[in-house]
Amino acid sequence: MMGIIRIEIETRLVLTGMIIIFLIGAAVQIADAPSLEAVNPNTVQCYQIDESGRITDSDGRLRGWIKGNEVYSPVLQLKYRLSDRNLEDVP
Repeated sequence: MMGIIRIEIETRLVLTGMIIIFLIGAAVQIADAPSLEAVNPNTVQCYQIDESGRITDSDGRLRGWIKGNEVYSPVLQLKYRLSDRNLEDVP
């Protein structure tokens, strides 16, 4: 009977130790996480597409072109193809 009680006590100690290690690990991960920042409209990169298919960023720089289902780089190199709602790389 003493053997069963001893195993039960050791099991509780092992489980308690594992839970403590888990909680310490979780606390370290949370403490190491980057701080949350409020979203500022000035820091969000926005792209706009005009009627001619020109893609520009929020600073007005040319980022590419779009024609139909194809997306081109600023130097008119085919980069992506739109397939339904997916954007596929073009080799």
